[in-house]
Amino acid sequence: MQFGVAPEAGAQGRASDPAVMMRVAHAVSRSSGYFAVLVDSGLTVKWASETVEAVLGWPDVVGMNVIGLIHPDDVELALMGIMHHTANADAYASQDRGWTIEPVTVRLQHADGHFVQVQVTLVNHLSDPDIDGLFGICHRVVDRSDMELAIDLLGRNAPIDDVMPVIARFVDRTSDGRRCQLIWWQDDEMKMVAADGGAALPTPPLDIIELTRVTSEAHEVMASDASASFGAQIFSSGYRALWTTPVLAPQGGDVLGVMAVWGQVEFDLILKHADHPAMRLASLAMADHRSKSSLRWEASHDSLTRVHNRAGFAAALAATDQPCALLCLDLDDFKPVNDRFGHEGGDRMLLRAAERISRSVRQIDVVARLGGDEFAVICPDVTPEGAIEIARRISRAVSRPVRIAGEPVRVGVSVGIAAKRCAGDASGLLRRADEALYRAKADGKRRIAVAEPGPMPPPGSLSR
Repeated sequence: MQFGVAPEAGAQGRASDPAVMMRVAHAVSRSSGYFAVLVDSGLTVKWASETVEAVLGWPDVVGMNVIGLIHPDDVELALMGIMHHTANADAYASQDRGWTIEPVTVRLQHADGHFVQVQVTLVNHLSDPDIDGLFGICHRVVDRSDMELAIDLLGRNAPIDDVMPVIARFVDRTSDGRRCQLIWWQDDEMKMVAADGGAALPTPPLDIIELTRVTSEAHEVMASDASASFGAQIFSSGYRALWTTPVLAPQGGDVLGVMAVWGQVEFDLILKHADHPAMRLASLAMADHRSKSSLRWEASHDSLTRVHNRAGFAAALAATDQPCALLCLDLDDFKPVNDRFGHEGGDRMLLRAAERISRSVRQIDVVARLGGDEFAVICPDVTPEGAIEIARRISRAVSRPVRIAGEPVRVGVSVGIAAKRCAGDASGLLRRADEALYRAKADGKRRIAVAEPGPMPPPGSLSR
């Protein structure tokens, strides 16, 4: 598609000759991501290079008004620019061509609906009767707005679930034909997130993720190299390549997570994602999350035994809104262990007792050390008989000998049990379990005592 009049035969093309300009524009715009347009003072397209379709997806934009393609938030900027150029057309005609023309960045709508960030350099030829328009040299640029947003979120201590999709989108926008997933671990559970609003991505093979985590090295899998079964497993969604790169801690080199990137082509990139700014953002976000998780864990857990402390126990008990049983435990004959072997021997006995109690209860039960040699177990949704059986398992486990300084040493455990049949009354439950423990200790060592049943739920309330 051409605009203007060709020069007469034998004539030398002037710098402003439209035909020469268009040939130059075509040549420039064939560079990857570039296109050129000529618009009139009302921003209606008079001519466009064929590469506009490659960048924006529109097969023919001549006759279209650029305002209709500009993102609503960028329209004011565009209108201010056209007003400036229209008002100063004559001044631009006499402008020193050695001046630097400042480009402007706007978002233009792709034919499929999404917006593409484009940097536009306008050359004002409105006063030239042969051209009578604004010549725009445009090229697609990396959208780094998500980098700024991610930095802002990190600065405001936003949750990791808010930060990670933004970082993933940053990778998507700066890596043509590729989509990113970020993977990290929380309480030994794998978490994975991609950019919000994007098409669903396949789940990376766990063995590749674990290999990346263990080796601290990047890995790649190409569809053409994968076995038939393996390729069908991970390349069933149109992607041709998978790269995984470890996300390392800002200091120390520990692997905090993994960046998995799916590619539509098999370029041997490994994407050099280790150098991508998103890697540093992900590293900071994961390190910050680990630090906060560690602080929260330390605030609610006992540093010696690794079970809940009194604060963590109180929070867990208050949050239990269903029938449950509470076991209060006290180690028998623990003081002689401390007196004979010192605090180091006593700590070893407490640690083993906590481990054995934890192994004797169910996965949903909460074990806590309330202080000294006192422990407690919250057992949700358990019958009185079930609570007694849990107490017996704990008693048998704790009474096994522990080797301290080469000698087998034994302690026992006394247990008080109280049950609640409705929500609330946490303090009353603890008081009744503690009273039952006192009776068990008074009746002799290694005993189990059960408190009287707690209050019935109010009429009409739900209970199990």
